Amino acid sequence: TIVEAANIKRQQPTRQVVALEPNQPSYRILVVDDRWYNRQLLIKLLSSIGFDVQEASNGQEAIAIWDRWEPHLIFMDMRMPVTDGYEATKRIKATMKGQATAVLALTASTLEEERAIVLSAGCDDYIRKPFKEADIFEAIHSHIGVRYIYEQPTPAPTSIGADSDALTPAALAALPSDLVRNLHQAISELDVELMQSYIAQISKLNAPLANALAALANKFQYEQLLKLTQPSADEK
Repeated sequence: TIVEAANIKRQQPTRQVVALEPNQPSYRILVVDDRWYNRQLLIKLLSSIGFDVQEASNGQEAIAIWDRWEPHLIFMDMRMPVTDGYEATKRIKATMKGQATAVLALTASTLEEERAIVLSAGCDDYIRKPFKEADIFEAIHSHIGVRYIYEQPTPAPTSIGADSDALTPAALAALPSDLVRNLHQAISELDVELMQSYIAQISKLNAPLANALAALANKFQYEQLLKLTQPSADEK
């Protein structure tokens, strides 16, 4: 069917956030996740542009820090030991003070039913892992009104670095299939520690390829990594 050109959706270039606009409150954000590497991923991203960030490794710690520090927004992992994100969110949102705190659920679940469950627990929104950097900043803006300074647009790079030529389907196909499959699973679960471990194993087999994969991971290009490591139909 022929369509009008005006009806064709064009992908807009992502604008890179580089800082917070001046003359805003000092925004406090709490990152809650039982995995240290996952917490550091968000802490590094948020603190680099000017957010005041604290961390908790379980829901019990999160409640104590929230009560004492009163963050504007909480990124809450839902599956944790001691007290999980569901219970922590319910206890926070059960208070008048908690109603003023935005709680955004982070989960690796791909089930659509999970969205209804986390929202019923009191979460204000739902972000699926692995997430994009732009998704995090947009969610913060939507829920607490933060304004950003963006990097001036530049021509898109044609490569990801000196080792980009090494990142080919043939190079990935030459790796042990279980290693690629395990890396894909680690990426889908946003397990940074495991990702680094598998990339280190790849480095022993093909250092340029490992460097190219690490460059994508360091730039949070998880969707591209998932596509590159997607198992073939024969391997599923």
